[in-house]
Amino acid sequence: MKKTLIALAALAATGTAFAQSSVTISGKFGVSGVKNEIGNKKNGANFGVTDGDVKFSGVEDIGGGLKADFGMEIRVRGRVTGDNTAAIGGGLGARNSTIGLSHTAFGKITVGAIEVGNGIKARGWAGAPIGIANALESRATGNTNNGNGTYGPLGMAANADILQYTSPELIKGLTVTALRAENFGSPSATATTTAPRGVAANTLGVSYTDGPISAGADYTIFNKNSLTSSTKEATRIRVSGSYNLGVAVIGAGYEDNSDMADAVNNKANYTAGVKVPLGAFTLGGVFAKSQAKKAEATTFAATGYGLAAQYDFSKRTNVNYTFLKQSDSNATDYVGNRHQLRLMHSF
Repeated sequence: MKKTLIALAALAATGTAFAQSSVTISGKFGVSGVKNEIGNKKNGANFGVTDGDVKFSGVEDIGGGLKADFGMEIRVRGRVTGDNTAAIGGGLGARNSTIGLSHTAFGKITVGAIEVGNGIKARGWAGAPIGIANALESRATGNTNNGNGTYGPLGMAANADILQYTSPELIKGLTVTALRAENFGSPSATATTTAPRGVAANTLGVSYTDGPISAGADYTIFNKNSLTSSTKEATRIRVSGSYNLGVAVIGAGYEDNSDMADAVNNKANYTAGVKVPLGAFTLGGVFAKSQAKKAEATTFAATGYGLAAQYDFSKRTNVNYTFLKQSDSNATDYVGNRHQLRLMHSF
C-alpha cells in the first residue's frame, strides 16, 4: 500500500492559505534464482537481489490550475560495496529524478534525469508479466553481452538528461510530446559506443489512450557524433500499440533506425506480446526480432521470445517465473536460454 503524507495549513490572521501538497513513498524489492545459459558466457545458476528501488513522488496544487510535481528514485539492491552498478545486485545508486510544472491550459514541462527506455516494449508487450526487467533488450550500443545474459534484439535503454513538453488533451485521450535528451550514458564520459556522452536527440511524439486502445508513435533525430553517420544525422521512427480484448491484452511495436555510423545498427526492430489474466494467475508471452537493413552491413538478425507465469498472493506480493530464449546470426555468444524465478513485494 502506498503511504501518503498530506499537509494542509492556513494563515488565519491574513486569510492567506498555503497550497495543498502531498508526498507518496512507493517501491519494490525482489529476489530471484537465475539459471543463465547464454552462449560462451554462461554463469550457471545463481541467487540474489534482482529488483529493488524506493520512489518519492509528490504534487503541489499551487492554485489557478497550476501544479508542481517531483519524483526521485533510489536503487536499493543488496549488499555490494559502494555503488557497483555492474553487479547484479547493483547496490545503492541514483535512478530517475524529475520535476514538472503543469497547467490545465498549456500542458506540462518536465526536466530531470531519467532512463530513456527502448520505446516499443511497454505497449508492444501488452503488460505481459515478464519478470526480467531488461528482457530481450540490448544494454549497450554495439550489442555487447555483459555476461549476465542481458543482450537482446531490441534497442537499448540509456540514461539521459531531459527537457520535455507534454500538451493537454487535444481530444479525449490524445496528447503530443516534444523531448530533448542529452548526455546519454555516464555524465563524465566521452562520446564512445559504451558511454555515448556526445549523443543528443530531439523527439516528437504522439500518444492516444482511450478505453481498450493505447497507441503511440514518435520520430527522433540524433545529433552528429561518433555514433551517427559522417554525412547524415541518425533518425529513428517508433510505433506501438495495445488493445484490451477483455479475455486478453495484445500488443505490437515497430522501430526503424537509419544512418548510424555502425552499419549493423541501421536495423528494424519488431516486437509483439500478449497478457492473459486468469484470476490470481497472469500468463504472458513476448516476441522480438531485429534485422539489419543495409546491404553493406554485416549480415545481422537476432530473435528472441519469452514466456512467463505470475501468481499474485495479494496486490503487493507475487511469485514470477520467466523463460527467455534468444539467438543471433553472427555470434554464438548471444545464443541461449535464461530461467528466472522471482519473489517480489511492492509497496
